[in-house]
Amino acid sequence: MATTYAQRFFIKSSPEEKETWKAHAKKLGLNGIAPLMRQLMRESVSTGKRGDEIREQLKNIRLELSQIGNNINQIAKRINQGNPEHITNIDNELNEITRTRKQLVKLIHGMRERL
Repeated sequence: MATTYAQRFFIKSSPEEKETWKAHAKKLGLNGIAPLMRQLMRESVSTGKRGDEIREQLKNIRLELSQIGNNINQIAKRINQGNPEHITNIDNELNEITRTRKQLVKLIHGMRERL
């Protein structure tokens, strides 16, 4: 069943902003500025955050994933070297991966709680 939108509100913008928003809505496959604004408002309400806060969280998640990848590469390098002295270093790297993963889960969980 289609939603009926009976309420209106108005946003003042410059002509340049309006054209930018229209072009962005079209790029996203939306039919005009109104669906774009509804989508942005729903996202803000569901996450409880502004767009810049969400971008910052995603940036942190990306950084954490990069750190996990680096740690895995270091483990693989030590394993391939075949030196038994590196086992302690491998344990340290695995502990770091576990710590980073827990931080990542916490970040994602915080975002999900608001969805």
